[in-house]
Amino acid sequence: MVNNKKNHFLKLAALIVALNQAPTVFAAPTSAADTVKTKAGAQAPVVIEADKLYYSEQTGDYTAQGQVHITKDRDQVLSEKISGNSQKGEVNAEGSATLLQPGVSLTGSNIRYNYQSRTGDMDAVTGAIETIFVGGKTVSVIDGKVTVHDGTITGCPAEKPHYYVGADRVEIWPGEKLIAYNAKIVIGNLTLFSLPKLEKSLKDETNTTLLPRIGYDSDDGLMIGQYLAYPIGNQTTVYTDLRYFTKRGFEPQFGMTAQGKGYTVDAFHGSEKNDDDEWIKKEQQFSLGLKPQRIGRSPMTLQVSASAGKWTEEAVSGWRRGYAAYLASDPLKLSNTLSLKLGTGYENVYYGYNRTNNDILRFDADLNLEAKRTEAWLGYSYRHQTNQSVYAYDRIDIPRELRAGFLYQIDAKNKLGVGIKYDMDRSRADELEYTWRHNIHCFDADISYDTKRDRLSLKLMAANW
Repeated sequence: MVNNKKNHFLKLAALIVALNQAPTVFAAPTSAADTVKTKAGAQAPVVIEADKLYYSEQTGDYTAQGQVHITKDRDQVLSEKISGNSQKGEVNAEGSATLLQPGVSLTGSNIRYNYQSRTGDMDAVTGAIETIFVGGKTVSVIDGKVTVHDGTITGCPAEKPHYYVGADRVEIWPGEKLIAYNAKIVIGNLTLFSLPKLEKSLKDETNTTLLPRIGYDSDDGLMIGQYLAYPIGNQTTVYTDLRYFTKRGFEPQFGMTAQGKGYTVDAFHGSEKNDDDEWIKKEQQFSLGLKPQRIGRSPMTLQVSASAGKWTEEAVSGWRRGYAAYLASDPLKLSNTLSLKLGTGYENVYYGYNRTNNDILRFDADLNLEAKRTEAWLGYSYRHQTNQSVYAYDRIDIPRELRAGFLYQIDAKNKLGVGIKYDMDRSRADELEYTWRHNIHCFDADISYDTKRDRLSLKLMAANW
């Protein structure tokens, strides 16, 4: 046994145990720059740092005390006292402990974790999974999937959240989705509704929210909406977006999404509005999207999709079908704050209404700045088409469009911004919109006014939710 009690060292012992049964190594306290390197193909080592360390080379049992840090790859366990077995990958802490994984920070008690299988559980947990704040009676982790039992999830960082979802069980796949079972939606002390299952996408490109939405614009009036998704299998989800407009009436959307290995199929029914306030009714809409494919080792990704549906816009009604391919680059980092994204693609569309085809070539370039207090963007889009859509909804009004804008944070609760869309063929601004974003506790309110279209709009949504 090794018993080192010299107190004049900070973090007196560092134990490094390679999981491929490499010899046990004792080292002085290390910094991030002193990371031990392993041979190519070997598993990453486990590093245990502590003020006091008791370790058996024969059994692998250990006890570490005083600012204990156990690190394996990008996983960490932190506590004041941890015991376990390095040969079996076991970590046990009876007192308060923190588990850190990419995008995951959970603090609780009675942690039992295995860094070889990346599985474990802990009691009385609070913490965050990406932008979601969680709390639960118990939490279990299985190779990146987090399950919260008898707990709550919210996007509100306040000590007493203004809104949350309470559930018997919440399964969270970071960056993918979450599913809450026997869930209730609560704002303040008011339970809005309960559902046996509730699903939310956590992908960056989606903006679905579990809470009601409130909005207003000059054309459609006041809007109240609620998005709901219900999983009916491991890969299939039915969803609805219940929306009511004071000037248009009830405009619900319904759909079903099924995911397979490498593809997603979606069936949709309902009305949609584009950025130009033009509406379309999709009586039946079916779409197939293949999983984005990386082109070799290049920074390019290919996205392929196809769709078919019956569209109705006033007197124009007929089937519309099309397929598209789009090649996009990963963001090119020009500096710590500046990035460039490029993309090009092709789309073919057939309109059953007048039996015409439209071939569309497209190119996009977007420059984005993300500084401490400022978000800014500059973009260019080019569309070349052989024909014109019979629907105003998807008609290309600006073949060569230049767009620019910024959003500046003037204080902790307020941002001001301007956005412009410029028609390069007609040498005129098509849209000039001023925006004020105000944070109301855990809600964001966007008030925008487009001077070119004389349109006022307001959106109220839960922040980061």
